[in-house]
Amino acid sequence: MPIASAIIQQYAAQGWRYVGYIPTKFSGEGGSKEIDLIFEREAEHDTDAL
Repeated sequence: MPIASAIIQQYAAQGWRYVGYIPTKFSGEGGSKEIDLIFEREAEHDTDAL
């Protein structure tokens, strides 16, 4: 998965953390053909809204 690794590194440089993936398309044998990567990061808090 060299493409996924490059995407994960790119998002990590922007402060995102890789947390997993969801298979979105499957082969006829049950393997994953396409996946969606899942990332998270801390939400920025707006202290004026409180």
